[in-house]
Amino acid sequence: MVGIKHDGAQFYAGETRMLDAHTAGYFCGNGWAKYPDSDAAQLDTTPKTLSIETGKHGHQNPGVI
Repeated sequence: MVGIKHDGAQFYAGETRMLDAHTAGYFCGNGWAKYPDSDAAQLDTTPKTLSIETGKHGHQNPGVI
């Protein structure tokens, strides 16, 4: 099951949760959620791409053991 991780919590499709106004607005603004009384036809369900420009990942070779 695909979900969204936010502030240490996991959110799954089909769940109903009560959130603070800021978090609810953030989720709804990104098209990830809707207010229970809203029209689902207004949601933007197109695929999204996250572009990270300053990300960096690396590791050191531990050598031969």
